[in-house]
Amino acid sequence: TVAPKFEVKLEGKLFYSLADKRPIGLELEGTVKIETDEDREGREGGTMHISSTQEGKFTQKVSITKAE
Repeated sequence: TVAPKFEVKLEGKLFYSLADKRPIGLELEGTVKIETDEDREGREGGTMHISSTQEGKFTQKVSITKAE
């Protein structure tokens, strides 16, 4: 059985144009952590437990253009 667990912590800025009365951009940054636990049947009736943890930084920048 695989049971992934995700933990994401983000902070961001939303950029808004007062002249156009609409959002024009978004910037997000933070951390991401993924934990996975897996139980498997091994040879000769035994069992095996595998777990892993991955951590990293997340950055996303988005420009929002006006639809034409």
